[in-house]
Amino acid sequence: MFRGLTSDRKNAGGSRRSLVEGSGAAARESVFLQSYRAELAHFIAVVNETTPYDPPDDQLIVIKLMEAIYKAAEEGKEVRL
Repeated sequence: MFRGLTSDRKNAGGSRRSLVEGSGAAARESVFLQSYRAELAHFIAVVNETTPYDPPDDQLIVIKLMEAIYKAAEEGKEVRL
């Protein structure tokens, strides 16, 4: 969304600042849906090689940590990573 951005618009008396807001479907789109659009746009940019691919190293660490937490809870003992 464009809410909160300002733009200089010139009129007969000079220029004045005004609020720029999105309109149409983009303005009514939820933040949840916007995040999916951004993710898809990034994926397409990576496939088209206009954006470099960064492997999800941090996310893999988080998943391994969460699996260890669940395993420790099930077994009732410490789990080594």
